[in-house]
Amino acid sequence: MRGKGYANIPCDIHILKENNIPYSWNTLRVAKKYNLIDNSQVSDYAIEYLSEHSQETNQYIAELVCCDKTTDIDDVLDKVADNFDGKIDHDSTEWELEKRKLRFCVLNYLQQHVSDARELLDKIALVHDDFGFPKDMEDFIYYMPAKEFNPLEYSEKECRNRLVRLFEDFLSNEKNFLIKNK
Repeated sequence: MRGKGYANIPCDIHILKENNIPYSWNTLRVAKKYNLIDNSQVSDYAIEYLSEHSQETNQYIAELVCCDKTTDIDDVLDKVADNFDGKIDHDSTEWELEKRKLRFCVLNYLQQHVSDARELLDKIALVHDDFGFPKDMEDFIYYMPAKEFNPLEYSEKECRNRLVRLFEDFLSNEKNFLIKNK
């Protein structure tokens, strides 16, 4: 992942909450490492965490509550995530799961906010690139060869609609996977 805004598509971790997908300090850590979220979302989560765990006295969480948009919080967030969720490596299955959650956020945001099929497919292709060309997205990436489908037999609109349907199916399946793999 390049870590520079992902085609200028926001990643709102609240999408995970709205879809009953569990997220944690490690989710925030991975999102912050790739510049998918800003300090305000980390601060919001710290406030939420403290409101649910009123006896918590971890000084680093308090620092996260008070951070502003210019504060470098990566080290503090790493300390909190290591303490509460455990350290994870960039090549671990845990890290990959957190990346999938973040990819779901970005793709879900697109589904909710981009109504034009052509624009949607263009942005999905950018996400595919930004997340390292994951194979599980290939079926609905417009520049990938179609499997068991001849696009020459259909109109451009029918082909786009097919890709959008495949994308929507993928997003639904991905949501179910993420809910089950807490």
